[in-house]
Amino acid sequence: MVIEGLFAGWELPLLHTPAGHAYLFSKDIFELLVLVGLGFAFWRRGIQKKERVVQSFGAWLAIGLIAILMITDLATEGARIAAGDLDGSYLPISGLVGGWLSGLGGAALQAIYSVNWWIHLITLFVFANELPYSKHFHVYTSIFNVFFANLDAPGKLPGMDLEDIDEDTTFGISTVTDFTWKQMLDMYTCTECGRCRAFCRRPSPTSRCSRALSEDLSAINSTKSSPRSSPTLGRTATRRSTSWCRWWSIPR
Repeated sequence: MVIEGLFAGWELPLLHTPAGHAYLFSKDIFELLVLVGLGFAFWRRGIQKKERVVQSFGAWLAIGLIAILMITDLATEGARIAAGDLDGSYLPISGLVGGWLSGLGGAALQAIYSVNWWIHLITLFVFANELPYSKHFHVYTSIFNVFFANLDAPGKLPGMDLEDIDEDTTFGISTVTDFTWKQMLDMYTCTECGRCRAFCRRPSPTSRCSRALSEDLSAINSTKSSPRSSPTLGRTATRRSTSWCRWWSIPR
């Protein structure tokens, strides 16, 4: 889009080939599917309001930004189709928008195209800069997290040599620096779906932890958002309860 704005008439290479037509068709369909998915997200968060779903400004911001990206792209393509500047044969959804705009004059279509183009580009840049500071950073980290995933049996704990310890040996996690790089990557890849809280909502009768998991999730979230400013993870919480309450730790 930046190149398109700098050089009038520039288009993606191979756009008018079968491969380009397949790209345009799939893009158009997926934009509609994304809007449908956003509708479900709005229903779950705004109407159904499941207890395990973490309500946050960041989540609503992401839903809004994604919706703006989809709508403005459909609007720009629809304006071009209505103006006769783009063949809508391979853009069924944009072609529908173009049909709605077909009664407008050239100046109005140009205004619709320009306004939506700029909104789309600015939103894209804002979203790209917001992602690293939100739970949606998993968009960037999920591929690497899956690639480096542990293929051992789920729940398998690493062994410990309790006979070869000294005064500097530590167990469990007390500071951010005690996490391995893979554990930190897991945190940044967490989508905060809330399923861990749903399955571990209340401590079992044999557990030494008297608290629900939600407080520990807040510690994880603070570590994700500002790891440098939270070097002593859980220090306050540890005074209130034992480290058994943490899914990442073992008793010190």
